Amino acid sequence: MSDFDILVGLSQAGVSNLVAQYHASPPENDNPFKGRMELEILGQPAVIEWGVISSPEIILARPDCDVWLAAQGWDGLTNEEANRHCPKLPMLQLKFPQLDLLWGLLGADLSSGTSKDVIAHAILNLKGSTVGVELVAVTVDQSEFGEIDKQIFNLLVLPTIFKKAEEILTVIHLPELDLGELSFNPLQISQVDRCLVGAATLKSNFSPLDITGLTVPSDSVFILLSDNLVNAALSIAFTANGPFIKEDSGQHHGLANWKYKAEGLPSARLGSVEPLTIHAEANMNLEASMSLTAAGIALLVVSPLGCVISLFV
Repeated sequence: MSDFDILVGLSQAGVSNLVAQYHASPPENDNPFKGRMELEILGQPAVIEWGVISSPEIILARPDCDVWLAAQGWDGLTNEEANRHCPKLPMLQLKFPQLDLLWGLLGADLSSGTSKDVIAHAILNLKGSTVGVELVAVTVDQSEFGEIDKQIFNLLVLPTIFKKAEEILTVIHLPELDLGELSFNPLQISQVDRCLVGAATLKSNFSPLDITGLTVPSDSVFILLSDNLVNAALSIAFTANGPFIKEDSGQHHGLANWKYKAEGLPSARLGSVEPLTIHAEANMNLEASMSLTAAGIALLVVSPLGCVISLFV
């Protein structure tokens, strides 16, 4: 049985949308989607240029075993060659539909190529309220590379793909929780059904956080609230406006002065969600008084019954 007061989440499509927004509006300096870099390999000046034409796609799942074994690590070796097993931690894949590349020694003819479906494989370190991402392998089709091009590619291009993919993945985050005066226990992030979710309980909820049996909504971005949280928010909203106060005074037929004061603190609680109903109530204190005027006293002396009748008509 799930026990949480607030849960925010991003589906696979929602995470991909974060990357798409970053691709559409990249930083002017150090753009991870397009650039040129000069560096040295084996003591020789070299250059690499890259361009990511279409926005990468996020896949919130581990790669298939054969895909993992064929992928290359930072050292250029395949996971099968290096005997690296697929991590058991939650993973994601960053898939580049197309990656345009130029690379080679500076001043020489550069090798060029367009790689389709380049995939960066990353471990998700979900500790507390942060989404940590560690890139561990890259899948690149090198079937058409010559041996020399393959060596230069692994020395020059592969590390650049690792570095730029890590920069792109830094945009992944869950929506921040800011619900005014409500206080929560620390947010816990996890991966559920190809979604990233962060859940927390109210400080007043002493039960352990539990999202077992959670049914994930189909929306790309979603938020779930418990009845307890809604009721707490309603209580704060009503209390913030202070007590309801109504007072008035006057004179009745010139015979009596009257005044009253009604004071109450309203409260509300959630009735149901579909249809949405909210039950509101107020604890009221009522003070009222009446005093006879000189004319009222005179009438009371002459005709007590007439005075009473006059006061109530």
